[in-house]
Amino acid sequence: KLPLSTASCATTISVKGSRAATACVSSPARHQAFSAATARAALPDAATKERAWSAAVGDPSLSNAEAHALARGVWQVGQDDLLAPYVDRYVTELPRLWATRTPEVVGRLTELLFPSTLVRQDVLDRTAPLLQDHHPAGLRRLVAEQRDDLRRALAARAL
Repeated sequence: KLPLSTASCATTISVKGSRAATACVSSPARHQAFSAATARAALPDAATKERAWSAAVGDPSLSNAEAHALARGVWQVGQDDLLAPYVDRYVTELPRLWATRTPEVVGRLTELLFPSTLVRQDVLDRTAPLLQDHHPAGLRRLVAEQRDDLRRALAARAL
């Protein structure tokens, strides 16, 4: 019997290998399929991260829930070196998403794809251009909130 939660599914995949991953993915329950997508995106593998990111931001055939599930798995603690290049991709690709996706979908992607696990000053600096006035107000507000969380995390680490 496979566990239902995303965290449990990710653990099953990384510990037991591809057989468990296949079983988790092929579960008939819809929420399990989304959990499996999140778990796959969470794996510490460059090709897997690339597929998850590219699909979440660029595959219009995905449902909103599928895009969100993939985005939810991208940023994982302890994968800093693997994820560092995605800070710049976030900054460059996010404005295009705001021009092509519905506000509900892009708002959630803005939060889920923010580089929240990279608690570093350079991430604050590199995401600052998204606060410029030529970007949509919703984008600026959500990015500002994410940056505030990151700023608080940086302050906490400095204590």
